[in-house]
Amino acid sequence: MLRDSTGAHHLERPPAIQDQARRGRRREVALFEAVADGATSASVEIPYVAVRERSDELKVPVPGEGEIELNGCRARVTTSRVARSSDSSPDHPSPVAGLNGPCVRMVLVPLDSDAERQLVMIGVMESNDRGMTVMRSRADPPVIEVPDPAGDASFLTLKNPLIRMQGHWTLEFTLPPASV
Repeated sequence: MLRDSTGAHHLERPPAIQDQARRGRRREVALFEAVADGATSASVEIPYVAVRERSDELKVPVPGEGEIELNGCRARVTTSRVARSSDSSPDHPSPVAGLNGPCVRMVLVPLDSDAERQLVMIGVMESNDRGMTVMRSRADPPVIEVPDPAGDASFLTLKNPLIRMQGHWTLEFTLPPASV
């Protein structure tokens, strides 16, 4: 959120984009609408950051439900078999062919919503050559669907979690004078 000295606040518009920096660096770029006339300063408020971390591999059973821990963060993982990905239907198939048939669905829910570090997403190793889909919303836990062409996978291999680190960080700055 961007808050200016007049008290107005602005949410990102449009959603964040990936800056195409040199040498493979990826940065999020936040865009905001213009600040109010007469504003002399503003602050960018960041409630959390998410960082992809390296980890050892962890196998979870399919189907199954249980608690996992990666890089000091705990979550409940539920896996199940589905006939096809949620973003695929007979009338509108997925562009990723593997998602139009049997898949494994995984739902990940952090165990401690007040923890400073929370496991919010994880890499699924089986998806590297067959695609996968991730559905996220602000209110629901992430749902990951991975192709399982034979429909008989006994486990998923998880690695490299996405960890959300709680903030609250504020960056304050002075705005240049308005030109006439």
